[in-house]
This record gives sequence, structure tokens and C-alpha cells, in this order.
Amino acid sequence: MPRNEKELLKLETEIYHSDGGIYFADCDTASTRDEMAQQLENRFLNKSIKIIKVKIRVGEIESTRDEIARHLEHVSSSRDARRSEIAIRANDLAYTLNRYRGDDAVFFVYLPPKKPELEDLARILNYTREEFAKIKQPIIIWVDKVSLGIIARSAPDFWAWRARVSEFRSVSDGPGYGGEVEAVGAIWREKISDEEIQSYERALAEFQERGDEREAAKVLGQLGILHYRRDEWDLAIEYYEKSSVAKEALGDRHGLASTYNNLGLVYAGKGEWDLAIEYYEKSMKIFETLGDRYGLAQTYGNLGLVYADKGEWDLAIEYYEKDMKIFETFGDRYGLAQTYGNLGLVYADKGEWDLAIEYYEKSMQVEETLGDRHGLAQTYNNLGLVYAGKGEWDIAIEYYEKSMKIFETFGDRYGLAQTYGNLGLVYADKGERDIAIEYYKKSMKIKEAIGARHGLAQTYNNLGLVYAGKGEWDLAIEYYEKSMKVKEALGDRHGLAQTYGNLGPVYADKGEWDIAIEYYEKSMKIFEALGDRHGAGITLADIGKGYLDRSYLAEAKRNLEEATKKIRPDARPHYPNALNWLAVSLRMIADQKKHEVKLASSDVDRAKLVSDAAELYREAAEMYESTHGLPLARMPRSLTMDAHLTRGLSYSVQNITEGDANKAIELLDSAITEMKASLEFADGADVIRLKGVIASHKAKQCVREIDLHKKDAEKRDRLLDRAIDYLGDASESFGSLGETGACSSKTCDGCRHLYTALGLIRDGYREESNQKIKDAIYELRLAEECYQHISNELGTDVLDQVNEILRRVADNLKNAKGFDPGGAVDAANNVFDALDEIAGVGLRNMIKILVFDEAGNVTERQIPTIKSSGGDIAKDGGVIFSGDMGDNATINIDTGNKPPSESRKSVSLWDYVLGAIGAIVIGVITAILMSLYFEEPIKNFRIPAGIICVMMLLIIIYMRYRISNSKT
Repeated sequence: MPRNEKELLKLETEIYHSDGGIYFADCDTASTRDEMAQQLENRFLNKSIKIIKVKIRVGEIESTRDEIARHLEHVSSSRDARRSEIAIRANDLAYTLNRYRGDDAVFFVYLPPKKPELEDLARILNYTREEFAKIKQPIIIWVDKVSLGIIARSAPDFWAWRARVSEFRSVSDGPGYGGEVEAVGAIWREKISDEEIQSYERALAEFQERGDEREAAKVLGQLGILHYRRDEWDLAIEYYEKSSVAKEALGDRHGLASTYNNLGLVYAGKGEWDLAIEYYEKSMKIFETLGDRYGLAQTYGNLGLVYADKGEWDLAIEYYEKDMKIFETFGDRYGLAQTYGNLGLVYADKGEWDLAIEYYEKSMQVEETLGDRHGLAQTYNNLGLVYAGKGEWDIAIEYYEKSMKIFETFGDRYGLAQTYGNLGLVYADKGERDIAIEYYKKSMKIKEAIGARHGLAQTYNNLGLVYAGKGEWDLAIEYYEKSMKVKEALGDRHGLAQTYGNLGPVYADKGEWDIAIEYYEKSMKIFEALGDRHGAGITLADIGKGYLDRSYLAEAKRNLEEATKKIRPDARPHYPNALNWLAVSLRMIADQKKHEVKLASSDVDRAKLVSDAAELYREAAEMYESTHGLPLARMPRSLTMDAHLTRGLSYSVQNITEGDANKAIELLDSAITEMKASLEFADGADVIRLKGVIASHKAKQCVREIDLHKKDAEKRDRLLDRAIDYLGDASESFGSLGETGACSSKTCDGCRHLYTALGLIRDGYREESNQKIKDAIYELRLAEECYQHISNELGTDVLDQVNEILRRVADNLKNAKGFDPGGAVDAANNVFDALDEIAGVGLRNMIKILVFDEAGNVTERQIPTIKSSGGDIAKDGGVIFSGDMGDNATINIDTGNKPPSESRKSVSLWDYVLGAIGAIVIGVITAILMSLYFEEPIKNFRIPAGIICVMMLLIIIYMRYRISNSKT
């Protein structure tokens, strides 16, 4: 007896003797299904068992519940209605089967042909499974391998109630295959086994051997789908292309359109968006010619997805709205719910949160009406993403937890993995990195178990980001490399470029700049090959930031200017980041110019560069608000902090070249206000760092105020003392950050000592006190030590210049015999010169502290290579003393001759005599001690004793020289 006949007899016998139950009839082709169904129908009719065919349809004419009730009442009461048929919605299946009240009958249930509809049906079956327990008539669900797999995996509770699964095959000795289903998305949640792939390959070989090209074309398409679900995209493309060639030869235009759609999906997954669009448009033209509006709706939706991925949101919205109109015409509420959700995603990406929420709520209402709890879970997930984007993390977590509960009820492991990943993202944004890692790892374990390689690569990438945020570079690299390997295996070139781009900053932060550049270049090559200007721009910005951190200013400026041309202006936070870093590079170039050109020309050049920097800071601050489309209170905390800082910098930079003291003070006050606002959104090390920056700006403000009180000596004194106190506070804040804040702390200390020296010169002048002058010299030496300590950060050329000026000031003070008012005036002028020259050093480094590593990702890690600075207060920051320094004289910055440097004392004859005597005595004592110890004659130790004598002579002479000079 043929195999199908045996299976048919078993199914017939079991159903005949049953009191109900759910049976699955798995047929490899539509023709096999029709043949088996006809045979079974005839057998049951011969036994006076009614056949009620229930066809589940989407987008076609369906019966309302009233029509269903009337139809089944008629079938129940009529003896002549032995065979009947009704088309219903998926949501009405349980209701329909429960409405029959007549004699013995068997329900033949036919499923919708398309995969998204099957997925929706499976969710409904799982949700309404209790209703099926009440049905007294047997139910035969006609399936193929694909639809059977979807029900088994997406409706596990319903699947558990099956009474029997019968298999019917048109191929005699091999396992069969299912008809091709259009791949509308990556909805296959479990691993596709090698055995399943092999079964289709055997079927393909048999059809090709028999010359059945039509069935062979279907199997080729199905193999493409299976490889797509396994994330084996190159193999999927290979089978889809073979299928498209076969279908074109057969004249199967509808099948060809579906295959083009599938090819579009694969290329979209690979990030090759232009190729994806090309195939979607081919599909669209065929569907338009055929008048297949449902196929058109599907293609419009796919085009919307790919344009959204490209960031071309207006085009995405245009296609989604076309999609929506067709679903409204069909009355396809499932399709409408999905399109509302897609529109919500686009508006979320645009930062138009209120519109996003509006569409998600529309989607939610439809899903609640349909009882589509699985779709509802996905919408909860999307709402969580929106609230996370708004910085309302607690609400986001609330929606994620709602989604998680539904996925747990369904046993949908992929949905759970997705939700765990989203929870990881929100905790990472909150700065709670350990909790984020916990959720990412939960997501990772599920994706590894079910073989969701594309999602797994993304989770590895997210783990790399969070470990990089923690400063755990080796772990970050480990996960990035895992992500990279998966993406290489998938052929995901776009994703690979992004991972290369992420590896670049990690190696840069580790100080391995050559490796960082290597990864940046790999990323750039892929983006350029794909024609992705935006992606290339982001990589250029990262390269520019790396050069900026290493003070390669020309390279930084060049890369950042190019980046701002390529990055989309509405891209958050990449475009504001690039503007910030470009502003920093211009400011550093401005400081560098001050030391490179003469005073007469540098004022003009520097003013131009500072003006450019200030304008860029203003533009960056505006971009933060305009791209987010939110009031500050609703922005994510880290981005809010950066927005305030950026505006603060705009005011601070403008102060540098502002000659009007009142305007300068007003600018500094605005800068301090913004920085205080920023402080409210900071945490950890950033709080300490910002407090130091604010204190240094307050000191700068005090110094600018001195110019407003030329005739009020008491007021000037108080302001100077306050400036010194603020610098002390700033130094203490930076000092508590350890090595990260060392440069800032020493820079502030150096400036504080300089101001203290100036105050002592002032007091010495007033009190005619040489002791005050000596104390001023001591403070200048302390300042010199501070700058010597951070010589690596300042550079030897700057340090030599600073030391030369400080020594000149000290020498001038030491030359004053008795109290010399003229010498004190010259000394004060030289202190002003020192402040003027040193100013660029502090301010240049201070900018690096104010602009953090990247917007939205402020960390507590140490900054490699370049140390930050809190900023010293100097003439270019507003140090302008004029008017009375006491009651009888003035200090004029533009006057005073440069004093000659005092010559050092040379070594005298007496130094040599004393050195020789001391050296001989020590040498003799050494020879005697060695003779006693080794029990040998003294003459054996003449050479060692002589060497020691020479060494001691040199040491004694040097010590005499140092002592002699220090006393002067």
C-alpha cells in the first residue's frame, strides 16, 4: 500500500472514532493537499459526516460574525448541507468552530498562504487555545512544512494539544518541502536544521530529474528562504537568483515579483540599500502590471523600511502612507497595525516623539481589538524605545516589562531576547552599566541558542560599547571581534564597517593609534564602496577626534571639516559631535597661533579663529536642541549635560577677545550659569571635573572685574584674593581625579602661585617690605615647579618660554637692593608678561576637559595621552591690571624696561682648596677602612682611594657652588 494511503487510512480511522481533537495534515505541495483532502472528504461524506471548510483569509471578502452565525445555524439544521465553505478572519476561527451545533462533522481548516499572516494566526491560536477545548468536532488543519513549523514554534501551547500529525508526500521516497512563502521579515525564531535544508535539496534534485521545472523553481525559492532565516545571506541570494531565472523562464510573473522582494530583503539585511531598492522596484513594477494591490502594499512597506534604514525618512513615510491606504481599502486591520508601527519607528528616528507615540497608540488599539497580544508586545517594545529616546527611562522600562510578560506567556524566545536587549540599552543610557551587561548577556544566550546570528552580532556590539564605556578596553575588543566574525560570516558589509568604526576609538583610547587608524581605514573603504556618505562621515569625525586628542590640529581640522559635509545634519548625536570637535580644534589652533606670530598680527588672526570657534559652539548647541526636537528637560541626561556645556563654551570663548570688561563679565556669567546647569545632569567623576571648571571660570570672572575698579584698591584686593581662592578650589577638584586631573590641577596651581606673587609684590610695594618681595620669589619658584611637573603636556617649547619668563621676574626682584619702587614696577610688569604668555597653555588644555569624549556617552575613564586642564586665568582671559597699586604710584603695563639678568657666582679658589682637603681626608679614611676589612696593606687600595678622592672633590665643589648661589 503506498505510503500516503496508509497515512490517510490512519487519519480517517482515528478521526472517525474520536470525540474531537486537533489534527495536522502536512502536505508537501498544493496538489498533494488537494488530492488528500478530496479523498478524505469523499470517505467522510460516505459515512454521513459533514465537511465544513473554513478558509482563513486576509485582505479578501470575509464573513462578519453575524454572517458566520447564520451560516453555521443553517448547516447545523439542514440535512442537505453536507458540504459547506466559509471565509473568515483569523481572529474568528475559534468563534466559528464553536458555533456549530449539528450532527457529526469534520472541520477542514485552510491557512493563509503568506508568512506574516501565518505568524499572526499562530499568535492568535496560542492566545485563544482554551476556546478549542470546547469544540466537539474534529479539526483538520491543512499545512505544509513551513506553516507547521511556524505554528509549532510561535503557538507552543496550541501545538501541545495536537492529536496527530500526518505527512503526505508527492515525492515517493524522500521527505518533502513546503510551498514558497514570501519572506517579509526575519520572523523565523528557531534554528533551521541541516536535515531540513538537506530534505529540500533532495526534493530539488528529484524535481529536476523528473523535469518538473515549476516545482523545482518553488523549491529553489524555499531554499532561499531557509538560508535567509539561517542568516546565510550569500547562499540565500544564490538560490533566489536561480529561482528568479526559473520563474522568468516559466512566465511566472507573480512568483518572480515575490522573489525580487525576497532578494531586496537580503540586500537590505546586508546594508546594501541601493541594491535592495533596485529589487523592490522591480517587484513593484510587476505587481502594478498584475494589479496585485496586496503585493504592492507589501513592497511599499519594504521600501519604507529600507529608506528608513538609509535615514531618508520623508521617503520612508511616503511609502508607508501608500501602504496604509491599500490596507485601509482592504479593511486589513493586521496590515494597518503593522504600518502604524512602522510609521511610529520613522517618527521616533526623526525625534518627533509625540507623532511616534500617536502612531504606536493607533497600532496598539487595533491589536487590542484583534486580540493580537504578540503584536501588542512588539508595540510595547517600540513605545519603550520612544520613551528611552526621550530620556524617560522609568516609563521605558515599564513598557519593556509589559512586553516581556507577553513574550514569556507565548514562550517567544526571540521576542524575549529582543526585549532583554532593549532593557540593556536603557540601563546603559542611565549609566547603570552592570545592569545593562546583565540584560545583554541574557539576550545573547537566547540568540546563541536559537541561532539568531544577525541579532547576536548586534548584542556583541552592544556589549563592546558598554565595556568601552567602563574603560575595560580588552573586554570591549573581545566582543567587537566576536561581532566582527559573525558579520563577516553573514556578509554584512555595512554592519562590519560599523564594528570596524567602533574598534577604532577603543584602540585610540588604549594609546595604540596605528591599530586605530587601520580599523578606521577599513571602515572608510566599506562605507565608500557602499556609497554611504553618512557612515563615512561618522568615521571621519572619529578620526578627527583621535587626531585632536593627540594635538595633531591640522589633521583634526581637515577630517572634521570633511565629516561635517558628509554627516546628515539631522543625525543625532553625530553631527553635533563633529561640530563640537571642530570647534575645539579651531580653539586650539587659535592658542597655538598666539605663540607663533608677532603680537601685532596675532591679535587679528586669533580674534578671527576665536570668532569661528564661538560660532561653531553656538551652532553645535543649537543642533542639540533642533535635532532632538525637545525641550532640555526631556533630553537624555548625558546629552542635556553636553548641550549646556556647549553653550557655556560659546560664551567662554567669546570672552577671550572681548575688550569691554562689562561684556566680558556678562559672557563669563552666562558661561558659569550654563556650566552649573550642566552640573545638574552629571554624575561620578564628571561632577568633580565640572566643579573644577566652574571654579576656574569664577576666578577668571574676578580678574576681569578688577578692570572695573581702577580707583578702588580695597575692591581690587578682594577680587584678587577671591580669584586665588577659586583657583585653589579648582586645583583641589582636579587633583582629586588622580592622573586624569593632574595636568588641570598643576595648571591651576601655577596660575594661583603667580597671582599670589603679584599680590605679594603689591604688598611689598605698599609696605616697602623686602620680605614680601622674597615671598613673591618663592611663589614664582612654586609656579615654575608646577609647570615643570606637567612639561610633557605643555611641550618643551612652551615650558622653556614659561621658565625663562619666571626666572626673569625672579632675577629682577632679587636685584632690588633695599626697597626699589622702580624694580617693583618692573617686577610687576614681568609677572603680567608671564601671565600673558602662559595663558594659552591653560585655556588650550581647559577646552579638552569641557568637551567630553562623545555626546551621550560621558565616562569616568582616564583620558589617555592628553590630560585635561581647568584653565589658568591670565591676560587673554581678562587679566588687566591698571590704575593704582598703592597710594603713591601706579603700575603701567605698557611701561618698564627689561632688567638685565644677574650673573651667577663662579667657583672660587677657596672652594677648590676646601674641596681638595675634604676629598683627601675622605680618601685616606676609606683606604684605612678597606685595609682593616680585607686585612691587606693600605698600598693595595691606592687606586680606589684615589677615585673616591676625585669624586668627593667634585661633589664638594658642586655643593659649595649651589649653597653660595642659593643665598643670593
